[in-house]
Amino acid sequence: MISMSKNQQYIHVNPKEDGKYTIEWEPKDHECRVIPMPDKTTQLLVDIQTASPADFSYVFISPERLSHTKDRIQKGTWNTKCETVNNMMKNFSNLCRNAQIAKSSIHDLRRSAITNWAQRLPIQIVQQFAGHSDITTTRQYYLTVRPENIASASKIINQMLQEVKSGLTQKWRRVAAIFIFDKNFKNLDLLRKIKPFW
Repeated sequence: MISMSKNQQYIHVNPKEDGKYTIEWEPKDHECRVIPMPDKTTQLLVDIQTASPADFSYVFISPERLSHTKDRIQKGTWNTKCETVNNMMKNFSNLCRNAQIAKSSIHDLRRSAITNWAQRLPIQIVQQFAGHSDITTTRQYYLTVRPENIASASKIINQMLQEVKSGLTQKWRRVAAIFIFDKNFKNLDLLRKIKPFW
């Protein structure tokens, strides 16, 4: 189950016990995690939660749907193929079709988000947000090298070389200054003290 922090900027993914307004649930990796939310998402969730009944824990499940689900769980007719949110996959497919997006699954949204994080965030942060118990999973599936990564790396390497070149130029100027102003080479000790540039 997902809950929002008091300042509404983070989603807490925590296990929940069965209760009047909750269904027992645990993250697949059995670990709690905290994920930051963009402002738009925060506002959307706050608006939905404000419209929900008091003490109701869910954002995307109506009280009626929760009651139906709990009844089926108690009767033993609920299984992993049942959708907690009614017609979720049908609605998602309709949204994709209307947006002219190729056939996708809800899990593709997760994959897309993690791939985007992997392009901008340190790998250990991506691992935590994704809930991967092993960082190898994060590396294997989400750290792909794209053409734009190569172009970006090239730019950074050129910048680094320019900085090194600039530093070398300044050191050579100091060496030249010593020779120009000390024609008798009285300050060779000073020249030797200049840090090697290689």
